[in-house]
Amino acid sequence: MAIEINWVEISSHVDAKINGKHHVSAGEVEQACDQVVRAGWEQDNAGAWRVIGVGRTASDRRIAFFLYPIEGESGAWRLATAYPEPR
Repeated sequence: MAIEINWVEISSHVDAKINGKHHVSAGEVEQACDQVVRAGWEQDNAGAWRVIGVGRTASDRRIAFFLYPIEGESGAWRLATAYPEPR
């Protein structure tokens, strides 16, 4: 089953965290979600389902991202974190 990513909500808190800690911009996350290389479902430690994926930016940077589905919204997600994929 393909994972549909139409829209990603990125809170100001998460934006500050990924930018400050991992040097990843919200724009790069959006690009990575548009160019997904691989993605799959997993349960987090609390038992909630999330998608872990890797995508490419326009500059070919690979970004790993963690998304939680927004209930009642098909293809809408909430970003938990993102960071450059280690090579």
